[in-house]
Amino acid sequence: MIEKKQSFVYYGLIAVTFFLLLYFSITLQARGDESAGYLTSFFQAYSKWPALDTSPAWAISSFYLWIVAGLQAILANLGLLGQFLLPSGRIVALICWLILAYIHVKNGKHKALAILFNPYVLIYASRAHPLLPGILLFYIFWVLINRNKQIGLLFLLFAVNFQVFIGGAIGLFMPKFPLIKKEITRAVVLGLVAICGVLITWLTWGGVYPEQFVNHYFFQHTHVNGKPSFGYLFTVLMLAGTTLWIAGNRTLEEIKAQKKYSLAVIIATVCGAIVLYFIADIVAIAREGSQVIFGKYYQLGWVVAYAVVGLGWLRVHRDHYQLFFGLLGSAVLLVTLPYLYERISIFATVVPCLIWCGLVKKEEQHNYLLLTVCCLFILSSIVYQIYGSL
Repeated sequence: MIEKKQSFVYYGLIAVTFFLLLYFSITLQARGDESAGYLTSFFQAYSKWPALDTSPAWAISSFYLWIVAGLQAILANLGLLGQFLLPSGRIVALICWLILAYIHVKNGKHKALAILFNPYVLIYASRAHPLLPGILLFYIFWVLINRNKQIGLLFLLFAVNFQVFIGGAIGLFMPKFPLIKKEITRAVVLGLVAICGVLITWLTWGGVYPEQFVNHYFFQHTHVNGKPSFGYLFTVLMLAGTTLWIAGNRTLEEIKAQKKYSLAVIIATVCGAIVLYFIADIVAIAREGSQVIFGKYYQLGWVVAYAVVGLGWLRVHRDHYQLFFGLLGSAVLLVTLPYLYERISIFATVVPCLIWCGLVKKEEQHNYLLLTVCCLFILSSIVYQIYGSL
């Protein structure tokens, strides 16, 4: 009876959030990447549909554009395309978020909401962006591979297409010690298939980046003169702590009792923060907020903040092996980017953390903490929807 009441509360929270996001999806003008390149890409993809647009105007999956263009074709037949060109792409993302939230609550995986209600995830659930569709695709692959290996492998080729870095989540299959030949073979095969999926993405673009994107001022300004951002190797792992502070179950007494592990986490986090301080230059909200608070010491400010978040690893037991490599794999695929965004780092944490929440055996649910955090996340996302620029 108690579990049913808890689920009812979570369903209510999801419903309220869905309608809030739906309102923003329909009413807000184009924001961020939408106005910078996505609208142009939608027009171009729609003009070619049902053919696949293999030269998108922005670095967006051709398959994602094809699906959105198909929805736009239906709206055009109804005479609604003019007013729903942008909302059509946004509603695709919102429906994907709703499906993911509903499935996890239905299966009693309430802690997954700590990820799905992350302010950035909520913002992009109401944006015409492939993040949420990409997350859902990988989740479908995860379900399939555990039921039918052949179908799961075939679907993996497509599951990494919407967001290339999601392919790194295959690190979740990293075999544990002692090594077993069967597990090693499975990890290698999955890794190769994921790489093939990434190559398919590049082929449908006509290269690693679409030609029109290469000619864009953003590419010329950042990619041509930029250097790989190794900071992602640390920021992705640290920002996963945002989830682990909430979803972890180790108490303060357990953290004290397991001194060796706790000390290893603290040392690794401090070392990571030191490396970030000297090699990384973050952009966007983390930098802007740190400049406001710490002034000229903004570099130290955001690095320390990331270290505090990273200490969330103290809250997990030693069952984080798969999560660590899933996050590391996603981070590695982001290293080629010549800029370090906190939102991209957070994007890379979503799939590994979401799968990990499903892998962890049933543990005590801190429902009041989770509900409080989700409500705070919703309020944060609402404020940003109104005043932000993404």
